Amino acid sequence: MGHCVEPDDDDDDSGDDDDATGDDDDSTGFDCLSRRIRPTTFETVDAFGYGTVSSETADLPFCWFDATQITQLTANMHTAGATHGHERVEWDVEFYGEIAPTVRIDVNGALVFDYQGAHNPNNECDFYASWDEPAVAVFWDNLNMTDDGAGEIRYDTIGEEGDRIAVAWWDGVFHDDFPGEPLSFQVHLFEADHHIEVHYQTIEHSEWDINYGRSATIGLRHELNTDELLWSCNENRLRNGTVIAYWPPE
Repeated sequence: MGHCVEPDDDDDDSGDDDDATGDDDDSTGFDCLSRRIRPTTFETVDAFGYGTVSSETADLPFCWFDATQITQLTANMHTAGATHGHERVEWDVEFYGEIAPTVRIDVNGALVFDYQGAHNPNNECDFYASWDEPAVAVFWDNLNMTDDGAGEIRYDTIGEEGDRIAVAWWDGVFHDDFPGEPLSFQVHLFEADHHIEVHYQTIEHSEWDINYGRSATIGLRHELNTDELLWSCNENRLRNGTVIAYWPPE
């Protein structure tokens, strides 16, 4: 099972504060595979009805699934923006009331729900106008998994039928302009209610331009949403351990 932990502030990139087994956190007993309770209030709600809540304002558990659970590897994608199709998500993924024809992992920090090519690695705050595809901008920026020492992009589906979670994991990738320091984050798609969670494990950086998400666009994009749902764009809002959840309307 996944585990609920406090942000890992040391240099160990395992993501574990207590053990490496992926069990429940000893102090909280929270099971990261358990079904979530829908929030009663949201920070923002878009025109379609998607609501956002984050650990800035709510007590959200930080959940992290490790390499014993998330075992599939993408191809070695170039930083220009290549994508990799999730091999199989074993349920109909709904996004803005539609069944996604595919789920694709973009090296530049996005999960895309359509067939498409590479995205511009340079983020845009008006990404509703700059993209054609429905997507989660998890950490949309110019990222790199091809330099020596850069990490991997992993994916898998875990949990029991009815409560499965599809996970995409940018595991120690570099920013293309400032390589050498890993960025690690996961996006979780929930079968039970189609909400989406993003968990940022290692996002703080020694370069001011990158630190705290200052170079990235974060939010949802869909043509059915006329005002887009930005959580941040080029703002210093992210910290190690930040969690953002996006909930579809009831």
